Amino acid sequence: MYRLMAIRPGTIGLIAADGDRTETLESVLAEEGHTVRCATNLENTRKLVTEDVIDCVVLCGGPELGTIEVLDAVTDLDSLLPIVCCPNDGSEALAAKMLEFDVAAYVPRSAGQEAVVDAVGDACQARSEPLRDAEGMLRSLTGMVPISLSIYFKDREGRHVHVSDHFPGLIGTPYMETPDGKILHTPEDVIGMTDFDIYGPELALQTVEDEQEIMETGEPVINQIEPAEVADDDQNHYVSTTKAPWYDSTGRLRGIVGVTIDVTERERNRRALSRQNDRLERFASVLSHDLRNPLGIAKGRVRELDGDPGAKDDVTWALERMDELITEVLELARQGAVIDDPEPVALSDPVLAAWETVDGGKSLDCGELPTVSGDENRLRALFENLFHNALQHGGEDVTVRVIHQDDRLVIEDDGPGIPDDQRDEIFDHGFTTNDDGTGFGLSIVREIVEAHGWQIRVEPSGGGGARFVIDDAVDLS
Repeated sequence: MYRLMAIRPGTIGLIAADGDRTETLESVLAEEGHTVRCATNLENTRKLVTEDVIDCVVLCGGPELGTIEVLDAVTDLDSLLPIVCCPNDGSEALAAKMLEFDVAAYVPRSAGQEAVVDAVGDACQARSEPLRDAEGMLRSLTGMVPISLSIYFKDREGRHVHVSDHFPGLIGTPYMETPDGKILHTPEDVIGMTDFDIYGPELALQTVEDEQEIMETGEPVINQIEPAEVADDDQNHYVSTTKAPWYDSTGRLRGIVGVTIDVTERERNRRALSRQNDRLERFASVLSHDLRNPLGIAKGRVRELDGDPGAKDDVTWALERMDELITEVLELARQGAVIDDPEPVALSDPVLAAWETVDGGKSLDCGELPTVSGDENRLRALFENLFHNALQHGGEDVTVRVIHQDDRLVIEDDGPGIPDDQRDEIFDHGFTTNDDGTGFGLSIVREIVEAHGWQIRVEPSGGGGARFVIDDAVDLS
């Protein structure tokens, strides 16, 4: 009777060319719960160590299977793999040689099968200690991740070998239903299953092809947006997936490690915003084409009018006014499109560029401005419209100041200011106090601000001029 093993069984690589001894050792190791993989020559040994996940090698040798030659090959492939050497024909010289290879144990044949089993048990136990520590850390991690995130490991055959607690209920219902109607409630239900067992054939095939490429190239996939299937749910669901090759401590490829996040709400919003932007662009194109073409014809024909010159001037003014309004409405439609791909913008750049464009005013005081997340061209248009407004009401002697306070941007001038009874109306489409104005300048400003996810309001400045405050523009985190 061999001693009781205090560890879980391992996978043993049995290297032996003696058929009788191989069969005996394979039998006694299997009785102890080990899984035994056999190799009878050097080529098969290299293949075994390279392609299988081995916990311990038992080296017996045999005819045309030199012990030293095998040791050289195994240690070259995996220097950390424990080796129990129990040669068929031992000697003091061979035992001394084992010290050079730092084998886990040297067991003379005379010590018997029990000594070999004990040595294998000790080697597997030593091998499993760091593995159990790693498993503990992994389970602590995967057991604590939020319900919207899933972590999983698959072997090279695509079988799930470890999944986080929320894997079955990541999307939609708190469980998964396989194509054949099987309900998966817990991580244990998923272990051993492939994507073909869990998902529909089209999605499973695409996933397998992607993961094969990851394992072959070693290149990860980062934040890939994918559709997700949910049983009995016709709504669109989406996940963001990151996958990378999974290697063991010796650098051998074990399979795939993946992280999948439920981004359904975010992706639905993004797609809705994209559709809204497309509608705005189509509206702007229709406005430009369907109105500007006949407007161009009218402008050409008005030059042919005879008779009352005053009437001709009125028609010309009306056509120019229509052209100006179309330009402003086009700008309004396009600036209101939501920004779905913001970039870091140093605010001083669009502020200074806008001031040069308006070409007027006494002075601009902008000091040191922060970097914000947004669209630089639209921010330039925002400041151009605010500066035009200051010049229009304050004249050439107006001074404009742009500063930031905490998460706010402040644009103020020393002009006449905005009357209290107009502050609720100035951002409305078409509102103007200037006979030549279109009433779209400040409306465009509001559209640009809101397209960035910010808010704008107006208040009196300390010097009595206009003061525009843009909230939430500066990220303080």
